[in-house]
Amino acid sequence: MSKEKLAALILAAGYSSRMGEFKPLLPLNGEPVIARTVSCFRAAGITDVRVVAGYRANDLLPLLNRLGVKTIINEKFDCGMFSSVLTGLQTFDSELEGFFLMPGDIPRVKSQTIETLIAKYKQSDYRVFYPTYQGRRGHPPLITRPCFSRISAQDYSGNLRLVLQEFENESCDVECTDEGVLMDMDTPEDYQKIIGAALKNKIPTVSDCQRLFSRYQVPEGIMRHGRAVADGAQKIARHLNERRGFMLDIELITAAGLLHDIAKGQPNHAQKGAAILVEEGFPAVAQVVEAHMDLSIDYGKDHPIDEKAIIYLVDKIIHQEDIGSIEGRFSKAFEKYADNEEILQNIKKRQEQALFLKERIEDLLDIENLYSFLAKK
Repeated sequence: MSKEKLAALILAAGYSSRMGEFKPLLPLNGEPVIARTVSCFRAAGITDVRVVAGYRANDLLPLLNRLGVKTIINEKFDCGMFSSVLTGLQTFDSELEGFFLMPGDIPRVKSQTIETLIAKYKQSDYRVFYPTYQGRRGHPPLITRPCFSRISAQDYSGNLRLVLQEFENESCDVECTDEGVLMDMDTPEDYQKIIGAALKNKIPTVSDCQRLFSRYQVPEGIMRHGRAVADGAQKIARHLNERRGFMLDIELITAAGLLHDIAKGQPNHAQKGAAILVEEGFPAVAQVVEAHMDLSIDYGKDHPIDEKAIIYLVDKIIHQEDIGSIEGRFSKAFEKYADNEEILQNIKKRQEQALFLKERIEDLLDIENLYSFLAKK
């Protein structure tokens, strides 16, 4: 199954009565809630994103047009949420193999969660895939074609949960490290909790990274190096997630790869870059950036590979924009500090750490040479 045969159906037709304000247009991290929900799927490679509108559709349409999604108008939105499910389902063609069902008021789901559900689908024959967090089911479930006819057979008073219970023996719970699958925003109190979580875990988008490059006058060569590191780190992380069941945060890895050298050329540039990112409101990315020159943790064979380790390793493999050897990356440093034994020991430790991580990832992915793996398109 390819991502082109999957769709995302986002429900944004309700009254928002418990919130007291129109939820899809409430701000979150500088963008409307509905835009954050759309971007989650886009970042996971889902290009067919459809939004069902109803109440205050005219207020929502200009934004949806700018986002480039397919807008579906539910004229019977006052019949309840299931009416929006049926209205959306009627727009699916025979080529569609499945869809993610996402209420428009659950904006904190990570794109990595969508990728995890897709990977699980590719490996099995279940009908419904539920993301779970600490054993609790959340959104969005991935609902496959064998369920479509039973859903369509209901009238507007139907209940999707009851229909999907018919497929319970053919359903799969997929554990994700993403509390966002449980975080809806029915009330003002819910909204404030989501704002707090968003501020704590905020990760810049690629567009945000571009703005930071401009703001801090990052040279073009450093930006190109950052893009190459981000691409290589993403590739490793995605394969670890898909093949070995890791839960690496792809969005975090992308942002950290792009921004790890934002303060390059300044003394202690890793620490300086981290300070910049903390000031900009991206503390999670700052932690990864701060570690990209020197990992403080001993990543022995029993220590899990995390985002810091991957960025550290790929940065030692990417020479400017090209893939090179770890030994080659450190060779100039060994020459430069040949007369300083203390610095040489630190350089040696960093090189050994990178080589150890390279071997671990090669073992985990069952590949002979990580350099060749990264070079393949």
